[in-house]
Amino acid sequence: MKKLIFGIILLFAIMATIPAMVSIPKADLSSVFSASKADTSANRAENKEQETEKPSEPTEADFLLLEENGEKTAYTAKEMLSGMLAAKMPENYSEESAKALAAALYSQLCYAKENRSPDKYDGADTAKKDSCGISFLTKQEAAEKYGGDFIEECEKYADFGIKTSIKYSGKIIDAPVFVSCGGSTNSADELFTDKDLPYCKSSSSPWDMYGDIYSKKELTKEQADKAITDKLSGAQLPEGISDYVKIKSTARNGAVLEAEICGKSISGIELMNIFSLKSPCFEIEYDDDKLRFSVTGEGIPVGMSINGAAGMAQQGAQWDDILLHYFSGCEITN
Repeated sequence: MKKLIFGIILLFAIMATIPAMVSIPKADLSSVFSASKADTSANRAENKEQETEKPSEPTEADFLLLEENGEKTAYTAKEMLSGMLAAKMPENYSEESAKALAAALYSQLCYAKENRSPDKYDGADTAKKDSCGISFLTKQEAAEKYGGDFIEECEKYADFGIKTSIKYSGKIIDAPVFVSCGGSTNSADELFTDKDLPYCKSSSSPWDMYGDIYSKKELTKEQADKAITDKLSGAQLPEGISDYVKIKSTARNGAVLEAEICGKSISGIELMNIFSLKSPCFEIEYDDDKLRFSVTGEGIPVGMSINGAAGMAQQGAQWDDILLHYFSGCEITN
């Protein structure tokens, strides 16, 4: 009987302690979960802030493009070279000529980056649009103009181009390219007074002659007046339009080396830019109230001809053969 009474008392004692035992963990766990929840929320907020943070300045690996609105945009090497190829490379361009163009444009780009100056492209490496027209297309612009397959081709050749190196005397070259000429290129010292490009010599480019390389431009006296006064400060316009422009000297391929406009001596390239001509290779005809230009080629004929490269490739030339034809004495690696 005593054992039974003792057992009942012990049972009631154990039951009385259970609520206290259970309540303690509940209080402790609640505080732990609250702290954990607060920490998680803080971490999520921090992570979200980090995700939305973007670098405000381009990295050293980036190339800079001067947009038409004056702003500068950073692109990777592949993005920039793909966009330049999209703007310069004709559709259905052959593989060897495309490789040559990619290598030349990338060398040009690297040279520009190594020699950035606020005086050119406001410190950028190239411009969306320059005196020779559009020089860069975004993926969307290229797709709208040529279709999605074209930009994929550009990206493929960009991969090739960024692996190449064109050097002269151990240094990366500024490798100018242009669309077409009248059968031969000019040496750089003929047309560029401010550039030292000893590897850009006069070279034959007969393959250009198979394409449509001729164009004409006609301006009325009023249009010529506006072009001159807009781009040539202090110009005194003569009475007769036949006295506006005089060609003073030309190269063997017809490129104008020196001209005179309204009594002021200028280069053929400056005159080309004033009247927005396709090339500095031109002749002039005068009418009573009109100025007519007959132009040969497109672009400044120094460096590599894009159409000429295509013609060389069709005759079996390899990409490096093309480059060495237009850039004399250079070392090329890939």
